[in-house]
Amino acid sequence: MSTPFTLYTARDRPDLLRALDEPDHPLNLPWPEFLDQDLTFQLFSSKLTRFESLAHFQFLAVERDAATDEEHVVGLARSIPFFWPEVAALDLSSGTDSLSRHPKILSTLPDGGYDTMLARGVHQYLAREGRLLEPLALTADQESDSATARRRDPPNALSALSITVRCDRRRMGLAEAFIAQMKQTAIEQGLLALVVPLRPTRKAEHPQVNICDYIRWPVGEGLPPTGHVLEQSKPSLSLLGSANLPFDPWLRKHLRLGGKIVKVAQSSMIVHGTDVQWHRWTNIDFEQVGHPSSECLKSKEQDYVDVVIPAGLVPVRYYYEKRIGVYREPNVWVFHELKSNRH
Repeated sequence: MSTPFTLYTARDRPDLLRALDEPDHPLNLPWPEFLDQDLTFQLFSSKLTRFESLAHFQFLAVERDAATDEEHVVGLARSIPFFWPEVAALDLSSGTDSLSRHPKILSTLPDGGYDTMLARGVHQYLAREGRLLEPLALTADQESDSATARRRDPPNALSALSITVRCDRRRMGLAEAFIAQMKQTAIEQGLLALVVPLRPTRKAEHPQVNICDYIRWPVGEGLPPTGHVLEQSKPSLSLLGSANLPFDPWLRKHLRLGGKIVKVAQSSMIVHGTDVQWHRWTNIDFEQVGHPSSECLKSKEQDYVDVVIPAGLVPVRYYYEKRIGVYREPNVWVFHELKSNRH
């Protein structure tokens, strides 16, 4: 089927990236402002297009205006190749084995999700180039991953980082085209898997629900009670291996395209900020709602309250004495096996 869009890599068409520098570009609007404050994102994301070898894994969907012949970027997909040492220890050369048969290996994907994978991929690229970027670790999980991040081995897997489609161009197959292009590029580069630290698109509608429960909600059966709090839920992923498709549309799309749920990355993106900063990012007066005399539920053991914010997958944990809010976003690791890579 023909498509009005053309896919390019950032390496082939770096000129297309200039338009994305505008804060009000349509592809920048879907992301909440507070996620841009993630220090790992701020330090590493620009490297994805700065280095030619990494720019090959950044994809842009372009639509040409028939009347003016102007090109417009209507979709952007970011990914990063990385070395996965646990996978390298497997012998998959015979073609009789596959990564999907090794759930323990898949579970070694970092609990730091997006942040750790972005940092690992950039650090490993720089290590192969004989360079070092400081600081090596910005989070506790990145500190645990630092030995792997220093490895100079060639990549053996690809991690998607984000897929964004202009609002008026959604449901036209662009997301599917991006996923297919990532798979094809990974195969061409001799990589063994595509993994995704997936941000469930409708989780923000249910910020008080544990993500392990949320991803088990089946589509088409209504929503279960949501009165339980985050800490009380067990991290059992009963959906894995089930014929049921999940309620969340973005997660459902990946599973329909062959993806498998691996596990939850509980601290995939981390944002710290003062009450003044959070007010600027969310338009919520944290000093008022975070005061222990407010309606927010005060922990019996900790000096914090949890504050629900627009577009947040979970509440911000606000420490009212320090006037600091910490947002730890959980994502879902999804694995796509590159079957055509077998011999």
